Amino acid sequence: MKINIIKTTTSDKDVAMSISNELVRMKFAPCVQVIPNLTSTYIYDKKVHNDSEYLILIKTSATNTSNCKDVINKLHNYDVPEIIQYDAEILNDDYARWFNENSSDMEC
Repeated sequence: MKINIIKTTTSDKDVAMSISNELVRMKFAPCVQVIPNLTSTYIYDKKVHNDSEYLILIKTSATNTSNCKDVINKLHNYDVPEIIQYDAEILNDDYARWFNENSSDMEC
């Protein structure tokens, strides 16, 4: 079964949990993982930064990807949040059934 995985990061655990909880509550994503203790190195305002962040991995359907993006943009604490989408495939039939049962999009 084809799905999308959306990746974003934030420096704030409360923001990460707000995004995660809203996506699951709205059934835009049946599963969101928040991974702590990530160090990101990036350029912002023409300077190199090294910051501790939380990685947020969102599993969603293609039709809910836009909804997920809207929630991220609404709740995120960054001026320019990273929002990257990957195509993925669920290889476990039982997990695919669970995914469909807990997603607002039943046509995954």
